[in-house]
Amino acid sequence: MPKIIGSSLADHRDQVRQRLFESMMQLIVEQGYDTVTLADVAAAAGVGRTAVYNHFPDKESVLLAMADDATERYLVRLRAAMADDDAPLAKLRTFLRMQMTELAGHHTRMAGIGTALSAEGRARIREHIAPMMETLQGTLTDAIAAGDIPEQDVPTVSMMISSITAARFTVGLTGDALDHAISVCTDFVLRGVGAGNLVDDDVLGLGRDGVLGNGAVGPGAVDPSGAADSVAESGPLQE
Repeated sequence: MPKIIGSSLADHRDQVRQRLFESMMQLIVEQGYDTVTLADVAAAAGVGRTAVYNHFPDKESVLLAMADDATERYLVRLRAAMADDDAPLAKLRTFLRMQMTELAGHHTRMAGIGTALSAEGRARIREHIAPMMETLQGTLTDAIAAGDIPEQDVPTVSMMISSITAARFTVGLTGDALDHAISVCTDFVLRGVGAGNLVDDDVLGLGRDGVLGNGAVGPGAVDPSGAADSVAESGPLQE
């Protein structure tokens, strides 16, 4: 009988799954998803090749479960952070910051991974955007009701904002560079939804000619290698 990790069978299964998720992520970063096998994941996690089938039938199942787990954990953090804000537009700022900060930690090998999945797998990944879109739409609706922004097509505006936060120009950025990118994009979104009165051009770093203080023209110039590689989804795992 395999050795039980943790205080119960449920705890054991959860710990094994987390080890498999960590191993899958590390292997994707090291060699790319296409070349990873379920046996590789099991070996890296220290799980027997036969025992791993008690948890997942194939590597796509591991990836999808990992994405589900990451999304659930992220949503808990996102909702907790937004709950600390009272005003709708403060919540919007927090939403934008959390989304772009999350994406900044993604490895470039995670981009486009959805193309290697089955049709069912791609559909499952797309489901992850729904709760985040609901959160964003609710925040915009509250801002309209409060008179903070004018009436607008909330579903369409939400998709436009999602496209901005999912753009990969923040990937790999840290510290001041990440803060600057988030500030530029946040102020861009605020102007777009009609809250430009809250944007301070000095804080934004705009001169009279509209050029950013660091010499870049627009947020895409922060990381030219990633600016064109945008995705249509937001959240812990992109397609």
